[in-house]
Amino acid sequence: MQTRCPSKVWTALLVVQVITLVAGTVLADAPPAEDPVPKLIQSLSSRDSGEVLRAIKTLGRSGDPRAVEPLINILTSKMHQFIKLKAIDSLAEIGDARAVPALVEELKTSPTPYVPAGALHMIGSADAVAPLLKLVSTETGRGRRWAVHALGFLKARQATGALIAILEDKQAPRLLRAAAAGALERIADPSVTEALHTAMMREPEDSLLHYHCARALAANGDPRAIPILVKDMNQRGGASSLSASALAVFGGEKVIKSVRPLLDHEDVQVRTEAIRLLIKLGDQAIVDRLLKILQSSGKESMRNIATCGLCQLKARKAVKPLSAILTDDSQPIELRRLIANHIGKIGDARAVPALEAAAKSNDSYLPVSATCSLARLNAKGAVDRMIALLKNPNWNIRAKITYEIGEIGLQDQIPVVINALRNDTEDTVCIECVRVLFKFGGTEAKAAIREAVKHESYRVSRIARSALREMASRPATRPRP
Repeated sequence: MQTRCPSKVWTALLVVQVITLVAGTVLADAPPAEDPVPKLIQSLSSRDSGEVLRAIKTLGRSGDPRAVEPLINILTSKMHQFIKLKAIDSLAEIGDARAVPALVEELKTSPTPYVPAGALHMIGSADAVAPLLKLVSTETGRGRRWAVHALGFLKARQATGALIAILEDKQAPRLLRAAAAGALERIADPSVTEALHTAMMREPEDSLLHYHCARALAANGDPRAIPILVKDMNQRGGASSLSASALAVFGGEKVIKSVRPLLDHEDVQVRTEAIRLLIKLGDQAIVDRLLKILQSSGKESMRNIATCGLCQLKARKAVKPLSAILTDDSQPIELRRLIANHIGKIGDARAVPALEAAAKSNDSYLPVSATCSLARLNAKGAVDRMIALLKNPNWNIRAKITYEIGEIGLQDQIPVVINALRNDTEDTVCIECVRVLFKFGGTEAKAAIREAVKHESYRVSRIARSALREMASRPATRPRP
């Protein structure tokens, strides 16, 4: 048997060796890649505002600490306010605590103080607490209120005393006192419950203060706000939505029993907010009332509320009437779209025929919603049809499909979501991808989110950075929605 290699093989091997040697020599002689940061910092002094904005954006995305001081200098310059806001955004992206004093100063002077407040939140440095407390004690303008918000964002327990002092100050502006209560909600210190309850009792007409104080009490497990909020709902039609929102935080049978009598209130807004609240709290006793509204109400808005409520409560007795409306072309298209979107949540396969019919509709959105509900019901081929819609030219539809992947819990579609995050050209779709991956969690999802931190869109990059920060702080258990 012949054991030698043919001459052509030897020639090929020799060519490969020569190419490898040449390539190695070229790479060795190649100059090192140029560091872009110094040139970008230099561009911050350009007279071309477009060049300045591009440099600010790129420096923020780079995360390079050398950019911090030059970006801070922009805040004290005479540049346009829009450029300053972009500089604040980039400082937040870099996340360096050296920016804290400048950002606190911006709270005093900026026409949009919520921007530096948000940046302080993103940086999350404890170094911000002392200067913020100083600002709270010395400032009297709008910056003071946003300093209070920032202390809440940072969950600074050492600020509790100053926040209670604001809450108890009858001369303090109404919005400032509400902000102090909101900050105390985030801090969730049990020692503040008496001050919160006292503030609610002392200001019986201030529904905004009641809302924030009640949420802070709920955060500390104190139910004393419940009767006050129910009384607010009963007396103030216009403010009933605030009270209902605060009651939803408490939840439980006590709230449900207290709110049910409001279903017969003379004020339609109070009745509506009571229905919304009881739906949110899962009160099965209102199913029959919702069915009556669905079938006999002349107000489309009330029929919409009834539809969402019946589906959220998983009311199986509603499947037949909802399916009948879905297939009735004479019914309002918005109502039919809403039914198609939500009926799958009931989890009853009797809805499949009506949904299959709706999926063949000529309407722009009805088939999309019907397909998503069919996927939720695990109808044959529905998931594949739903995923195919990610190629739809309408970005609203692509964003909805991405959202539904997360809502339905299709974790096997993580690669599809990652692909959309990398390749979709619409920010809103990419942001939805990040949110879905954050919800699912896991190594693959986290790696994709980390990659998205360098996304060309600042909106996507910021959401990705925020998601990574939360993923790092939450327990390594089942991911939160």
